[in-house]
Amino acid sequence: MMLALARYLEVLALGVWLGGMVVFSFVVAPTLFQVLPSRHLAGDVVAVALSRLYALSYICGAAYLLGLFLEQVGPHSRRPWSAVALEIGIVAALLLIVLYSDYFLSARMVTLRAEMKALFGSIDQTAVEHPLRVAFHRYHRASVGLMTGTMVGVLVLLGLALRRWR
Repeated sequence: MMLALARYLEVLALGVWLGGMVVFSFVVAPTLFQVLPSRHLAGDVVAVALSRLYALSYICGAAYLLGLFLEQVGPHSRRPWSAVALEIGIVAALLLIVLYSDYFLSARMVTLRAEMKALFGSIDQTAVEHPLRVAFHRYHRASVGLMTGTMVGVLVLLGLALRRWR
């Protein structure tokens, strides 16, 4: 029973984590930029949604680690902790990436957008070559790259979990 619960928790955590990032990246964000009356408003909504996705990521990472712990200490486990060390390391790295994205990249992008709004009315009214807009796009590219890397990391975790369960 404990083993089944632990594995269920692990799969649920990875599914929600990956699903949240996929839905945000390929459905929510593009839709908001398509249907809202201004890109600045869409960016405001995306920033709030992204902060909630980061909170969900912390919960999913912790839930996966809890499932892994329950699986390791359960009566059916005969594996040493070194057998799951790679998974623990990957989760830790992914959570550090999320933390960096949340508290540095996203925070910096919100600040840059506010500065551009105050100076020029919106990001779209800021010249493409203006240093604020250039910096925003640099942080945005980094953010997208880190989220893509996080998606890959979660997929790797799923593969490792499935291999471990054979």
